[in-house]
Amino acid sequence: MAPKAKKEVVPAKTEAKSKALKAKKAVLKGVHSQRKKKIRTSPTFRRPKTLRLRRQPKYPRKSAPRRNKLDHYAIIKFPLTTESAMKKIEDNNTLVFIVDVKANKHQIKHAVKKLYDIDVAKVNTLIRPDGEKKAYVRLAPDYDALDVANKVSLKFSSRIKWFELKLVKFIMIISALRRCQSCASDVNLFDLNVCDAFKGTTDAQIVQIHLFSVLRNIV
Repeated sequence: MAPKAKKEVVPAKTEAKSKALKAKKAVLKGVHSQRKKKIRTSPTFRRPKTLRLRRQPKYPRKSAPRRNKLDHYAIIKFPLTTESAMKKIEDNNTLVFIVDVKANKHQIKHAVKKLYDIDVAKVNTLIRPDGEKKAYVRLAPDYDALDVANKVSLKFSSRIKWFELKLVKFIMIISALRRCQSCASDVNLFDLNVCDAFKGTTDAQIVQIHLFSVLRNIV
C-alpha cells in the first residue's frame, strides 16, 4: 500500500489575507457589474396596468336591462330624394340618408347593411344648417344604387320633371287668357290659376311675378 501524500498546511494568516483580498475585489467590482439603463421617453411615471377581473354580482342591480335606443331603425331616419341626391345615385353609386345626429359612421354602415342587406364601401357625413345629419353611403361595386333605390321604393320624380308638369299647366292658363279681350278684367283669374298650380310651394310668388310680366307682353 502506497503511503498517503501529506497535505501542505497553509498558515492561517495567509489564508485570512487571501480571503480579505477576494472580498475587497468583489466589493470594488460590485454585484451588478452589467446594468442596463432604461431609456425614458416621457417625463410621466405610470403604474403598470394590472389584471382587473369583471364583477360577478350575487344578484342583478336592475330589474330589466336598458333598451338600446339607437338601434338601426332609429339611426336611419329616411332617404333623401332631392335632385342632388338622385344625381349621386346615378353618377357615384351613392345613397343619401338623413340619420340620427348621435350616430357615427360605423353605426350607419351596420344599420344600412342590416336594413337593406347591402355592402357599404364608404360613409361620409355632414351636419346640415338645420341641425340634421346627412350621410352619403357609397355602395360596394357589386351593388347598383339604382336597383337598391328601387327596392327602397324611392320616387325618382326630380324637381325638373315637377317644373315641366307645372309649365304645361301654365301654357294652358296662358292660352285661355289669350282668348280674353281685356287683360285687366282677368288679372284675378290669372292669380288664382297660378296659386292653384303652385299650391303648397314656396315658389308660387316668384313664378307669379315672372309670368305676370310675360303675360302682359303676350295678351
